[in-house]
Amino acid sequence: MHNRLIRVFLGLLLALVVALPAFIAGVWVGADQLLLLDSTPRAALLVGELRALREGKTRELIQTKEIELDAQVLQYARAQQHGAPWLFWPISESLESERHLKLLASYRAEHPSTFPSGSASASPDQRPVEQLLRATTNDILRRYAQ
Repeated sequence: MHNRLIRVFLGLLLALVVALPAFIAGVWVGADQLLLLDSTPRAALLVGELRALREGKTRELIQTKEIELDAQVLQYARAQQHGAPWLFWPISESLESERHLKLLASYRAEHPSTFPSGSASASPDQRPVEQLLRATTNDILRRYAQ
């Protein structure tokens, strides 16, 4: 009986020793592959942006970039609530980079979000998103604006 317990324990230990590095490698490889797969759609978006700039459509491009910035603020809020940055250590350190958040706070203090606030045309589904965006932006401004 004693030998059997030792064998089971050693078997579980071996499984853990093999599975843990495989899991960590899978996370890293998966993240890298996602970036690789995303390269061509991002390049196509950049082509559109470059064309807009060359055609002098800066106002439209600024509006697009403001929406993208708001989307990143919402992603930050989501990461704060549900993120698992330990999976991507040490690159996860950039999530809370004070320098990045100070830059964002400085920009948003000068240029408030263009997200449609309380407009009559806004759908009821947009209200929670707007509230989360405002709350997150205000928190960033409070903590990092100088």
